[in-house]
Amino acid sequence: MLPYPAAPTLAALAAAVTAGRDEPVDGTWRAAWRDADARAASAIAHTLGEELTEPRIAAELTASLPPEATLVVAASMPIRDVEWFAPVRDSPARVLANRGANGIDGTIATAYGVSAMSAGPTVLLVGDVTLAHDIGSLLTARRTGIPLTIVLLDNGGGGIFDFLPVSGEQDAYEAHVLTPTGLDPEKVADLYGLAYQPVPDLAALKLALEASLEFHGTALLHLRTDRARNVELHRQVWDAVAAVL
Repeated sequence: MLPYPAAPTLAALAAAVTAGRDEPVDGTWRAAWRDADARAASAIAHTLGEELTEPRIAAELTASLPPEATLVVAASMPIRDVEWFAPVRDSPARVLANRGANGIDGTIATAYGVSAMSAGPTVLLVGDVTLAHDIGSLLTARRTGIPLTIVLLDNGGGGIFDFLPVSGEQDAYEAHVLTPTGLDPEKVADLYGLAYQPVPDLAALKLALEASLEFHGTALLHLRTDRARNVELHRQVWDAVAAVL
């Protein structure tokens, strides 16, 4: 907290911001920023390639969803990957996120609520642990018929923790930190009446995503990803971006 009265502080800040508004703007900094951004984007795209990975999936969704669509992004790695790897585009889809009290809880319910109040299609990008935490909200598919496309990143647990030193503690790590769910997404889809679609590669994702946006129900697109490869790829991207800046 700032130990100053709010009103005079904000007034002084507003005056400082507007003081030089009529002066010529030096575009050097903006040009340098855009150049760096373009070089970073090129390095990212080259490093990601066409492999079906979590960063590439995030990039694909944000690049291909129509402007009238809404992408609801789960906490943990999905929201980070969308922030890091979403390409710049004109008229992008709306992107929303919701952090529950425990981080990942309530994500599916949030996506259904967004879909119910949106004119365009809604897509949820979610991991397997987050799906399990709010699995009961899939009853919405049977009860209401609200349309939703769920893009499920199935990497066998909370993959974000593989980036931390604790991941080296094998037995304790898997049981108490990684917490793989052991759920079969196809059986989950059958239980809740979802349209299940396994997605083996990027080309299949593009086709399945396009078809799901026209589907009047809940579609579950199941994408298996590798946690070790995910950590490796993120580090490759960081190195590639650092090399061009």
